[in-house]
Amino acid sequence: MNYKLVIPKDGSIYATQTLMMNRYETAHDDFAKMFMGWVLTDEAQQIFARYGSRPIRSVVGDNPIVIPDEAKENWLPDADYEAVQTIDWRAIDPDAIREMWENEVVGGG
Repeated sequence: MNYKLVIPKDGSIYATQTLMMNRYETAHDDFAKMFMGWVLTDEAQQIFARYGSRPIRSVVGDNPIVIPDEAKENWLPDADYEAVQTIDWRAIDPDAIREMWENEVVGGG
């Protein structure tokens, strides 16, 4: 596979990944809930780390998980993240994002 992950030199934002359940497909919602719970376990976080992801519990939280160095071999170097900023999503107005999206992306303004 030919690909390259690039973080802009002027920075980017550090955003957590999300999991979402579809409220219209409820036949398997127990499985989805179990999976979502498993994602935050030590085991899952270590698996994600081995495959290049920086698990959310290694970055934030009251009890951050420690990732062994050998699991970090597929990570980008820490220097690539120096200009990355963490965003407090609670301080962002979703209506402002929607308006910006509609005006500047969808409307092409």
